[in-house]
Amino acid sequence: MNGNYILLRIGLLLVSVAVVGVAFIGVAQADEDDSKPDDTWVIGVVADNRGGSGIHAAALSMFKKAGAEINLNLGDMLYPNATGGWDGVVKNYKNIYGKDGDQMLSKRVFVTAGGWDEQFINQHQKTKDKTAGKSNLGNRRWPGYEPDNAAGQEFYAKFFKYKQRAGKEGELIRDYTVDGDYYVKYRNLHLISLYITDEWPVVSKKWHLHDDPQKRREALARQTLWLDQKLTTIRKAEPKAPVIVMAHDGIWHKGSGQTKPIARLLNKHRVDMALCGDGHSYYSIKDPWTMKFMVPGSFQGGSDGWFMIKISPKTGKIEMEHYRHTGKHLRTHSKIAGERWK
Repeated sequence: MNGNYILLRIGLLLVSVAVVGVAFIGVAQADEDDSKPDDTWVIGVVADNRGGSGIHAAALSMFKKAGAEINLNLGDMLYPNATGGWDGVVKNYKNIYGKDGDQMLSKRVFVTAGGWDEQFINQHQKTKDKTAGKSNLGNRRWPGYEPDNAAGQEFYAKFFKYKQRAGKEGELIRDYTVDGDYYVKYRNLHLISLYITDEWPVVSKKWHLHDDPQKRREALARQTLWLDQKLTTIRKAEPKAPVIVMAHDGIWHKGSGQTKPIARLLNKHRVDMALCGDGHSYYSIKDPWTMKFMVPGSFQGGSDGWFMIKISPKTGKIEMEHYRHTGKHLRTHSKIAGERWK
């Protein structure tokens, strides 16, 4: 009996040691899991696809493969002809994302309209200004008196329903202004789109036949005030959250012409990235706080390319990766959200 009792005690002791060991391993594993990289997420960024080109489709394919949750389009999404219209854009999204294509467009694609998007909406209208025929725009009506943004807002309302989505509980868009600017909160990212196209600075009569300087000044004053108030609120609530501001034409974040007040606000509020398209080429500018990027176009081989942004909620790290249409990685820029460049 004593021998059996001793064996029983030894068996119970071994079981206890095994249980403790398993528990210890479980704790160690949990600690290891906690130390793993957090849920880094991805944003796709394109510009100037001008319809549903093959390069645009390649960009969307790469975004899907990388698991991009939202896509940003930096203007000139369309073009005023049959091949560069909205049908081509929709076809690309449906071909790449299948049944989720409509969902991507209606909920996960955010666009800042450029001049061609407005031109696409207005292409059926004729201008009464006979001097318009001297420009390469022919007799089609350029987007009204810029920046009244009527055509651009029609584009948003018709295809993206931004006005209906703004301010509703559970929707991504928190604010939508009379000038077509809007604010989006997605995960830990604050995204602001400014309706500033290449019609803003009057640099050539050829391109600005219908520009109204007074309306432009009034709109810029409203946008600047709105942007300042919005960024003040964001930074007060979340000093270290990633903040991105995007618009179409690159002159606004270079601080040229009448857009200087907006450029100053980027650094004042420690905006992390300022994105634009329109120039069909790549450049980057490192200000003390803000990374400024011109995103290459994605409608022809000579100016193709796109970006992917990776955001880490745990570390605050933001990476901007630049790729060619072939998928070849060209360069990566990174910073910590809300902090200076290092």
